[in-house]
Amino acid sequence: MQQCRSVVNRLPAAHGDAFVVRFRYAVIAGALACSAAPAAEASSILDEWYVGIGPMHWGYEERDLPRATAWGGRLTGGVLFTRYLGLEAHFAMGGQTTVNQVNVELDSVDSLLARLNAPVASWMHFYGLVGFSQTQVVVDAEGVDASTENASGLSLGAGIEFRMPGGFALAVDGIRYQDEPGFTYQAATATLKWRF
Repeated sequence: MQQCRSVVNRLPAAHGDAFVVRFRYAVIAGALACSAAPAAEASSILDEWYVGIGPMHWGYEERDLPRATAWGGRLTGGVLFTRYLGLEAHFAMGGQTTVNQVNVELDSVDSLLARLNAPVASWMHFYGLVGFSQTQVVVDAEGVDASTENASGLSLGAGIEFRMPGGFALAVDGIRYQDEPGFTYQAATATLKWRF
């Protein structure tokens, strides 16, 4: 617990910078999960906690713009209550591209998802994800002020996880975060996880 506090205390103060703010909150969430791990080990309700990070290849479409794709990053945190049911949170940002002289940049994706787990072997799990997400994309056309496009709603996805020695795992998933009229956002992510 003392180590968790020391990590948080060494973080720089956030002065309105969105990245620093999100990074600070993510590390604080990880520290809280770290402090809760001993209690989780003693409880029959919680099977395991996990945190992870990895690259994310995303695609964005809207009415007046061809499909835009780029690479960003995603933080993942979650808990399995049993071997078959859990809860997972995603915090994603980053990546930009230009399509038809329009710059498209991912500002953020924040998600809370139920995880439906299907362990087919001790080292391999399939899983489905369903929940709620909020997505913000910045669209900047030449000669026009940049605008932030927002959408929130149902998210659906599926993935596979390969478990390794030492409490590590490698997961690959595909998720359709938003599927609203005039706003479609989806991503494929590879995540290195630490399980405890």
